[in-house]
Amino acid sequence: MLSRLRHLLDRENGLRGDTRARQKEADPRSRWKEWRNQWSWGRCRTTGKTPTQTSTSTEQEQQMTKLEKLTLQLQSITYERIELHGILTSYTDMDLQNSYLHSQVLRDWTQRKESVHVLRLKNRQLWKEQIELQESCEELKRLLKEAHEMICDPSAEQQQVQEEYQGLHANDQDSQRRHTSQKY
Repeated sequence: MLSRLRHLLDRENGLRGDTRARQKEADPRSRWKEWRNQWSWGRCRTTGKTPTQTSTSTEQEQQMTKLEKLTLQLQSITYERIELHGILTSYTDMDLQNSYLHSQVLRDWTQRKESVHVLRLKNRQLWKEQIELQESCEELKRLLKEAHEMICDPSAEQQQVQEEYQGLHANDQDSQRRHTSQKY
């Protein structure tokens, strides 16, 4: 960008006149353009005289200040570009972090899904065991009732069997309560 500015300033100063001279020779109206350019740029507008050394230095100072302004603008544009690059980098970093978090959440979700599946299988197994225990308890009750009916007299043996039955029944109820509480 600076080289282009210098090229334009050199052209205004007449340092790059080679290409203009060739263009002027090729163009039949080049003498008229040359005279007009000399009049508008080569003479002072107020007096019509050729410029003095002070006006040339004033033009150079103006060109230098213009060059300095352009340099400052270039620097400010460069700083803005660097700042925008930093912002873009931060957005890219945030996007990468979001991608990482998404994959981590997906992994956690998959693990939880597998855990739920395993817990459901265990729950089914416990239900089956509870049903089997209830069936065996019912079978035991039936057998005890049959035994009680066989022994009709209220003897000591009957009372002993009844106490055992109540003890077994209490144990079955305790085990059934434990299985139910483990389930929940």
